[in-house]
Amino acid sequence: MPVGRDDLALAGIPNGYFEGDWDTFQNYAIVRRMAGHGYRHIGTGASLLGFDRPSVPTVDEAQAVVADLASLYGAPDSSAWSELATVLSEQRILLIGYTEDFADTLDI
Repeated sequence: MPVGRDDLALAGIPNGYFEGDWDTFQNYAIVRRMAGHGYRHIGTGASLLGFDRPSVPTVDEAQAVVADLASLYGAPDSSAWSELATVLSEQRILLIGYTEDFADTLDI
């Protein structure tokens, strides 16, 4: 969908997958939140939002992303978050889920 900004491409996504999934407006809010961490929205799949950055985040930036994600998904005391912070500091790509059971599939 040709739009002036990456985040506006979400407007072309059909709404109404499943009741517990994040809706288009919630996904838009997540895209804007991740933009605040330097990520650009690059795509939306059936259950994932895809992002990239021009460079890998620093350790502090990765920890800030993880803190934000932990507030979204819950289970802030899970060891999975520190593991994710390590992985993020080595990767430009970030994939996060927006379906109702996404956090359960990660075992956090």
